[in-house]
Amino acid sequence: TASNWRPPFGPPIDFDDLTLTAFIDGQKAAIKGIEGHIGRGTFTGSANASWGADIRMTGDVSLSNADLGKLLGVFTRDFSAAGTLNLTATYALQAASLAALFDQPRVEASFSAEKGTLNNVDIVRGIQSPSRDGTRGGKTSFSALAGSLQVLGKEYAYRQLQLTSGPMNATGTVDVAPDGELSGRITAELGTKSVIVARGGLNVSGNVKSPLLKP
Repeated sequence: TASNWRPPFGPPIDFDDLTLTAFIDGQKAAIKGIEGHIGRGTFTGSANASWGADIRMTGDVSLSNADLGKLLGVFTRDFSAAGTLNLTATYALQAASLAALFDQPRVEASFSAEKGTLNNVDIVRGIQSPSRDGTRGGKTSFSALAGSLQVLGKEYAYRQLQLTSGPMNATGTVDVAPDGELSGRITAELGTKSVIVARGGLNVSGNVKSPLLKP
């Protein structure tokens, strides 16, 4: 059991509280009943670990009703967002030492967020007032945002993105390179089922700190 605890390795995540049971047999461990709270949300999970020449760990985690902005701040200060996050994920880690265990993670996740904001991204302005030089800055408020995420080392691939923001609906994909450079495509419509006010496709470029949307 733990409270107000940060692990000595891996992302600097602060656990409000944590409980788990580990069964250790030689150079293997089965970790069951992982429960706790993080980023104002509730999480559960399980893991299996082994060690010898390398340390290996696989497992799954579910997170509900977490603060998106608080968790995002753990991984980057260059991009900010707000909302209530739900997530399920599986992961695989392998390294020669505990200190390097999270250096090249493999993660498959699906997520949804509600009643939030993406800062420094303005999809509505991008399709309503397209500019040859592209659109930077602004914000996009959303009632719902969902998609999948694949992490391979320091590369992030967001797929099947769906965003709803009042009369605007958008879909797309976004890739984040290890150096923070962005690439992808967003398609958006503004209006109702019977009347479309604006519609367009936007290429995503720039970097995490300063995204650029170009028609």
